[in-house]
Amino acid sequence: ELLEPNEDERTQYLLDIINGLMIYIGVHETQDYNQDREQKFKGTTFFVDTKLLLRLMGYSCKLEIESAKELVNLIVNEYGGNIGVFEHTIGEVESALHNAAESLKLRDDIFDYELRMYSHTNNIDPYDFVIYAKSVRKTITDILKFKVQDFVDWDKHSIINNNIANEEMVSYIKKRHQTWKDRAVTNDVNTINYINILRRGDYSIKYGGKRKLPVFITTNTLLVWDIREYIKQYRDEDKGIANWRENALP
Repeated sequence: ELLEPNEDERTQYLLDIINGLMIYIGVHETQDYNQDREQKFKGTTFFVDTKLLLRLMGYSCKLEIESAKELVNLIVNEYGGNIGVFEHTIGEVESALHNAAESLKLRDDIFDYELRMYSHTNNIDPYDFVIYAKSVRKTITDILKFKVQDFVDWDKHSIINNNIANEEMVSYIKKRHQTWKDRAVTNDVNTINYINILRRGDYSIKYGGKRKLPVFITTNTLLVWDIREYIKQYRDEDKGIANWRENALP
């Protein structure tokens, strides 16, 4: 609470470190972690957000990259889980790298501060970022070996039943964070919706289990609080979130 009102880069950097620790602890210290953990998590897909994916691809500072890789190592090698990526997340990463290239061409500061740090530390030029952007999918599938989630068939009955009110949730989040980019908010909500569909609205456990319930790992703690508040206000109106619990979110 003391850090969040400040928006300078140093504060944001500290928040990212704290958020990373929270994610690590949240995954590592799930109830009954040491009891049949392979049975609980083997085959479960953990979907990562854009910032985590950029770190895992190496486009950040050393500390952030190592922390992200340690999280993946925990999920994949200790749990037997999978790392998943949605198509729109791939698009966001490609866009971030293209935007970084354009900023350097114009001699402007790169908007994303981690990409800006990466660029300064490694003497990256616009052409480098263009090459990185073109190789995003190949890096994800061939090098990182992450699973790219297929597009959703919106006509399936099970999907219709578990589809959340996207536009309402996007509008709710935008009102609370008017400086956030529309595309980023829409993509975050799409991720939440996709996972709710993949889970078929099942929140009997946080993730994993016999049904291999997937979950979204995000560095954006403000988004998590937004969804918690949305549940409190709109649970009765939005049938897609009827089974959500404040301590068991997508």
